[in-house]
Amino acid sequence: MTQQYPHGRDNRQQPQTGATGTPTHHQPGHDFTLQTIMELQKSVGSLESEIKGLREAQTNTLNRTEKACDKLESVDKKLYAAGIVLVIVLGIAGWMLNVAYDLSKDTLKAVVTQQMASETTSNNKPE
Repeated sequence: MTQQYPHGRDNRQQPQTGATGTPTHHQPGHDFTLQTIMELQKSVGSLESEIKGLREAQTNTLNRTEKACDKLESVDKKLYAAGIVLVIVLGIAGWMLNVAYDLSKDTLKAVVTQQMASETTSNNKPE
């Protein structure tokens, strides 16, 4: 049966809590922790390397994009200038065609009038 103690307390000693002394390198938990920390350092190092590589790639991409934008702006200006020159050339060509048409129309009208006049005079002559 259970033994009754005075004042309701147990005389047995309570186990000590917490670590006493310094841990040695041979404890299995310490080796695992050290190995884990070393692997984390290795992983962090490789991640830092990858991030640096990505930053360099991003910088290269931005530089190439800026160069391409500069080229596009140059091409845009050249196309605008070419469009203006084309409008001027087409305007001059249209004016020249209009003048040529008017001259040819007047010349043809004069030739036809002269032929009709010569035919009417040749028909009016007595034979």
